[in-house]
Amino acid sequence: MKKIAVFLAAMLLLHAPAAWAGTVLVKADLNAVAPPPAPAESAPAKPEKPKTAAEKKAEAKKAAREAAQEAARAAKEAREAKALAKKGKKPPIPLDDPRALDMAKEDFLAFAKAFLLKCERLGVDTCGKADVIADGNHFVAVYKEIKMDSIRVEVRRPEEGADTTPFVGHLIYEVVTRQSEGPTREAALGGVFQTKEQTMREIFRYDRKKRAWIE
Repeated sequence: MKKIAVFLAAMLLLHAPAAWAGTVLVKADLNAVAPPPAPAESAPAKPEKPKTAAEKKAEAKKAAREAAQEAARAAKEAREAKALAKKGKKPPIPLDDPRALDMAKEDFLAFAKAFLLKCERLGVDTCGKADVIADGNHFVAVYKEIKMDSIRVEVRRPEEGADTTPFVGHLIYEVVTRQSEGPTREAALGGVFQTKEQTMREIFRYDRKKRAWIE
């Protein structure tokens, strides 16, 4: 028996390499990233619960109330506009209208033109009325002309204070200044005028309470 056991052991040693021939050992990649798990299927959305008759009635009542309020507001604005038209005034800008900003710009342009015409009419050195100033031993005659065709306006909503000032208007225009000097008033007025152009910018606000632009 002992001889048989030794013989079998020797045979195993002789044939072991053949048993492993062709076998490929694969080394595990410890840095490999496992594929993400498949997303879990979301549960199907539950069907909306049908509204009760009471809920439908409440919604219809709310919609009717809002429609009545909107109609009343529109009727009030129409009455105010009609009353102002009789007085020769423009109606105020409807602040909650989606077109309010465009309407404010149009309204501000009309205001700006009227404002500059008033400035020309009341100015001491405008509309060809030269203002003569004594400067030491000589005199300086100055008068200004607003170029009405250069008027530009910008209207914006302010970042702060919209509860009192919903709009801010910027008025940009050109002013031509003509100036002449002379030893006397008469010489200054009759001299050669030098011309200079200047760009002016003024800022105005629209008052929510007064519903008008403030000079």
